[in-house]
Amino acid sequence: LAFSADSGVVFAGDKFGDVRCLAVESPRTKETDKGTEIDPRRVLGHFSSIITCLSVSPCGRYLASGDRERKIRVGCVPPSPVESGVHEIQ
Repeated sequence: LAFSADSGVVFAGDKFGDVRCLAVESPRTKETDKGTEIDPRRVLGHFSSIITCLSVSPCGRYLASGDRERKIRVGCVPPSPVESGVHEIQ
């Protein structure tokens, strides 16, 4: 779990290898047969490996994630990651 530099976006890693983000104040939602559910946007992925750590750089421009296989991915965080996603650096 990591917050953007301005604390407006939260990033979370899951056991399937995805990093997702949500706006803290007004998260995206979707309608399902169970009612309204929060709909986090997938922004980075680690091919079927559990995310073990996440960190946003102090300047807020980069998101780093690490997985169980000791692979690290770094992405550029745009001003609105919930809308446009995070662009992975090769």
